[in-house]
Amino acid sequence: MTTVLLLTAGVAAGLILIGAALLPARSEPLAVTIARFDAITANPDPPTQPPAWWQGGLERLTAACARSSRRWWRIPTADLMVLGQTAQAFTTRRLAAGGIGLLATTALVVPILSPLQLPVAALAGMAMGWMVPVVMVTRAAKVARGQLVAAIAVLCDLTAQERDAGRAPAQAVVEATAVADGWVATLVRARLRSAQRLGHTPWEALTALAEQVQVREVADLAEIIATATDGAAISRALRDKATALRATAIQTDTATANARVEWLVWPVALLVVGMVLLVVRGIATQVITP
Repeated sequence: MTTVLLLTAGVAAGLILIGAALLPARSEPLAVTIARFDAITANPDPPTQPPAWWQGGLERLTAACARSSRRWWRIPTADLMVLGQTAQAFTTRRLAAGGIGLLATTALVVPILSPLQLPVAALAGMAMGWMVPVVMVTRAAKVARGQLVAAIAVLCDLTAQERDAGRAPAQAVVEATAVADGWVATLVRARLRSAQRLGHTPWEALTALAEQVQVREVADLAEIIATATDGAAISRALRDKATALRATAIQTDTATANARVEWLVWPVALLVVGMVLLVVRGIATQVITP
């Protein structure tokens, strides 16, 4: 009876944590973020309230993970930046996934393992659950970086068109982001506005963004625009860069498609082997049976 109650409680708690883990990570709208930054600038020392005990513990755990250099413990700041997620939200998902792994492993191995082996299996399940968000964020960030590179190619073309219309380099890239659509254009536009408020140049803002999201193509756009301040004609360079980025994207998509096709060979081969074994078994049964 005790085992049944334990399994029921574990499954119920696991379902609750699964629902919490599957919820989309909290991402703050860009307008809200800019408004909050403006409020901090206007009032740099606002009255603060002590956080709740669980929030304080979450902040300390997030800070400890941020200081670590281990792959499975550190916080992938660049990946979270690309995805528009916060470090605390990522840590929360980690804790939820670790709890799911702990409860699921406990519910599965209680009837099998001895009480001495149960803690080891439970800790192994929790560690596996802790690693799942890292893999998910890494894969999602890879896809997002591909979208960012494609959007940078579009921005290069639009900036070249604005430059041909006679606009200055800084104004050309600002106008290009204003007419473009999508989350990449919104991100770049917000960075350019922040740079304008702080008195920085657009290429400095783009270079800083490239370092934060670890996308070299953004820095390339910044370098091309910076050369225009020395009198260089950048329209042709921007169009050549856009063409090169599109060609790279096509090559990457082709390689990914080929890899997926090659991976499908194994299921087909296993299916053929299974069918051959069934045929051989039927023939052998008829031969052996008197």
